[in-house]
Amino acid sequence: MAVPEYSGEKPENPGRPEERERDSASMGALLRALEAFQQGVSANNAEQVEAAALNLLAAAGEHAEKNPPPALKLKLEARECEVHGNWTGAEACHRKVLALQEAAGNGSLICKAHYDLSRLFLLIGDLERADACARAATGAARQTDLFPLLVMALDNQAICALRRSDHAGALEAASEAVTAVEPGRNHDWVRAGALVTRARCRLASGDFAGAESDLAACKPILVDQEVSPILAGLHSRAAGWWEVTAGSRTHNGDLWGGVRGFDRSRQMPAPRGFASAGVGAIHSCRTCARLGVSG
Repeated sequence: MAVPEYSGEKPENPGRPEERERDSASMGALLRALEAFQQGVSANNAEQVEAAALNLLAAAGEHAEKNPPPALKLKLEARECEVHGNWTGAEACHRKVLALQEAAGNGSLICKAHYDLSRLFLLIGDLERADACARAATGAARQTDLFPLLVMALDNQAICALRRSDHAGALEAASEAVTAVEPGRNHDWVRAGALVTRARCRLASGDFAGAESDLAACKPILVDQEVSPILAGLHSRAAGWWEVTAGSRTHNGDLWGGVRGFDRSRQMPAPRGFASAGVGAIHSCRTCARLGVSG
């Protein structure tokens, strides 16, 4: 794919000279990082690809900060509200984002807006509204041709159902997510994440053999191969694998194995965001208590 050259043309609303200069510099850095990334891919140079990917992310972030669209500004404001515990303010920002996306008619972004609201409600423990928004996100995802989006929405719907102790509903959503993944090695990571969620649902439902089967199916992808440190989403899925594996080991009477599994989970990014960042720690402490040791 050819990399477009930066034309240096002034925008319709140019602003002050120093602003135009900063915008030109950030766009130039973004295009140079993109070109380096593409060169690395063409040369099959993993080190260059990884370094260029980091530069590309940094350049894209810098450019977006200088030229934020309304929805991005609202998302950043929502994040600030969440950090400071202003849940009402965060909800208001997310709902404004949803209104913008609905007006634009972009199904994938409508799905993401409902998804973000669902995650917020999970965070504050409003499980009914979290579930309602999760189902709305799934409905929007069904209107698109993007199966990864549908898998993401179904995964969240399953988690919401688990939090509401609706084990049958959780397993139904998680199973649909697994079957929604298109075949092919390129989608192994998406499939592995869906299998972890289904294993979690099967474990909660008492289907321990089914949970272990799903864990075994995704272990070669999530655990047995090295993952680049920059791919936080994949480490998050691996953390989920260790957490569910720990629960399975504990059920089978391997309490020390359960503690080790929860410890491995805690060493990685939390698999379910803010709302359950401490789940592994809680289970680890409970297992330690059963062993009569300090967690």
